[in-house]
Amino acid sequence: MSMVGNYMHLSQAELEHLIKNKNEVSEFIYPENTPKEYKNSELYIDKSWHLIHFLLTGSAWNGNETLRNLTIGGEKLCEPKFTPVGDSVRYLLPNQVLATYELVKNITSDELWSRFNAKAATDAYIYPIGFWSESSEESIKEYILDYFEKLKQFFKTGAEENQAMLIWLT
Repeated sequence: MSMVGNYMHLSQAELEHLIKNKNEVSEFIYPENTPKEYKNSELYIDKSWHLIHFLLTGSAWNGNETLRNLTIGGEKLCEPKFTPVGDSVRYLLPNQVLATYELVKNITSDELWSRFNAKAATDAYIYPIGFWSESSEESIKEYILDYFEKLKQFFKTGAEENQAMLIWLT
C-alpha cells in the first residue's frame, strides 16, 4: 500500500459536525460529484510526509508534539472503518494549526535539508523504506523541499483564516 499525505482545511463548525457524525467523514473528504483534482482547500504531499517529519523532529514517529502536527499529529477523528482511507483521519483545531505554523514558518528549506542523512533515514525505516539511499540526493532534496514549502504555505493559509485541518494517509 502506498501511503501519501493528504490535508484539508475546514471550518470549526464543519469539524464539530464531523466529530458528531463520523459516518459523514468519507463523503466530506471524497465528495461524489467533485472532480478528482484537489481544490484550493486541499493539499497532497505524496510520500514526503515521513521524511519531513524525521527531518523536523529527529524521530521516526515521536518528537515535539507541535512539530508532529505538521505531518503525523492531530487527534483521531475516526477509524478506517468510516472511510476508504488506509489510516485514521486526524484533525487539528485552529489554534493547533496556528501553533504549528508559528513553529515551522521560520525553518528555511536550507535549514531543514541540512538535517538530511540518507543512512539515518534508511536506518530509521523512514517511509518509503530504502528510497532515501537508492535515489540521488539532489532529486530527494527537490522533492522534499517542494512539499515542505507547500505544507508551510498550507498551514499559513489555515492559520490566517482560522481554519481547522484534517490529515490522513491514503
